[in-house]
Amino acid sequence: MKFHFYCLKTPKIFKYILLYLLFFFSKSSFLYAQWEQFGVYDTTKYNWLHTELNVIQYWNKKAVKDFYDKWFSTDPRKISIVWMGDSHIQPDVLPEVVRKRLQEKFGDAGRGMMFPLSTGRTYSSLQYKSEHYGPWACSRSIEAYPKFALGVSGATCKTQLPGSSFTLSFYKPVPSHYTQLKVFCKKSKEMFDFSITVGNQSQVVKIMETDTNLPYILLKIPPIPKSITLKVIKNRPEQKDFEFYGMSLESENPGVVVHTCGIGGAQMSAPLYQKKFTEHLPELEPDLVILDYGGNDFYYFNSIRPDLESDIIKIINQIRTVCPNTSILLTSTQDLMKRGVSVSAGKKYRDLIQKIAKEQDCAFYDWYYISGGPGAMTKWVKAGLAQPDYVHLFIGGYQIKGEMFYEALVRTAEAYQNAYDSLVTSLEGYKFIQNQTVTYNPQIQNTQNNTANKQTIYHTVKSGETLSHIAVKYKVSVKNIMTWNNLKSTLIKTGQKLVIYK
Repeated sequence: MKFHFYCLKTPKIFKYILLYLLFFFSKSSFLYAQWEQFGVYDTTKYNWLHTELNVIQYWNKKAVKDFYDKWFSTDPRKISIVWMGDSHIQPDVLPEVVRKRLQEKFGDAGRGMMFPLSTGRTYSSLQYKSEHYGPWACSRSIEAYPKFALGVSGATCKTQLPGSSFTLSFYKPVPSHYTQLKVFCKKSKEMFDFSITVGNQSQVVKIMETDTNLPYILLKIPPIPKSITLKVIKNRPEQKDFEFYGMSLESENPGVVVHTCGIGGAQMSAPLYQKKFTEHLPELEPDLVILDYGGNDFYYFNSIRPDLESDIIKIINQIRTVCPNTSILLTSTQDLMKRGVSVSAGKKYRDLIQKIAKEQDCAFYDWYYISGGPGAMTKWVKAGLAQPDYVHLFIGGYQIKGEMFYEALVRTAEAYQNAYDSLVTSLEGYKFIQNQTVTYNPQIQNTQNNTANKQTIYHTVKSGETLSHIAVKYKVSVKNIMTWNNLKSTLIKTGQKLVIYK
């Protein structure tokens, strides 16, 4: 139970950061208006970003096989992603960018998991507002000893008063085909029944009349005009409370659904202490599970606890036990700073995650170096993309990260389709690397700038192509294409001719 020990020992600054985030993200209307101002970012203007490293790495093709086989399937399909993390995931900015980009490509299969985080007195998703009525108690995965059993969402709320309710109100129109609702709640004779209200239509659900072998109740609902309300109802004397774990809003259409399961302040080991995690996760039918934690594991003490590696391996094994046909992606954090100095344990955490990904046949996203490496957070702050705590990004920063993550998924898809048995980036030659031992993958190793005795290819840029697409096609690096063609940025135009040396 060392995860809980470390939670109990967290310094006071942890509370201050949470209060800051609560204040910042609680201004939902203002922030949503801010969100609407942003579009697709041109990442070339931020020269500290290493877009040439921007891929999902894998050492064995089976690490990404389940996800990308679904990606390239010609049959109508639903692609399900479960994105777990902490404060950079909870407001659902980064996942929303990826969700929309993937849904534009494959179709829209729903919003995914939602939770009334107002019951936990914390900020909600920036996609919907959370309000509750009546006395609700809430437990989250940041607690030393959670009061209630936690599910895949990382939070559970409970009420003992009939008539208590919560409402989720959406900032944007909800697609009319979002007509499936999975309500995850405790099922027992002591639980209250509940009603679901959408617009002027309500339906009452009697829990013990549903399939008690399933951890959720599947409901058919009408199109949501603005909001959805759940209200508990007492129908029998023995009913005394209601325990709620979250609900997933989905469509019957094929396409992509991204389940956001982030709790601010959570540590990487959190899933081990979510008692219903392995019960709920299979019901989301994930093709990809993203474990996107880290900052809370090393920031406060600038160290990596000895049993963190074994905890991560336990989580990987848990996921594979209940979801054997699921790809698992581990991520590193970007540079974090304290009192003007990079937290050196950030690189150690990155190295540990890469090591685990390689040994456990998982995928790896190296956000630490893609985002600029040690010291880069000062550049994010100066550019107005990161907050003055030098830890969290502003909305624009998370949107840039979302665009880059989507681009990494696409680039890796092209490599996978082109039969790359592995995809591992090289860090040699980068100024931020000191005493770094690098294992080369000959398939994507940087081509030497010496072009003698090499085949010359002339490529005409097609509509929609990026340097990333072209680099993957010819199995060279973006950096070398830029060098060969005297490009000062990765921005290219349709019809432009590029020289490639092979």
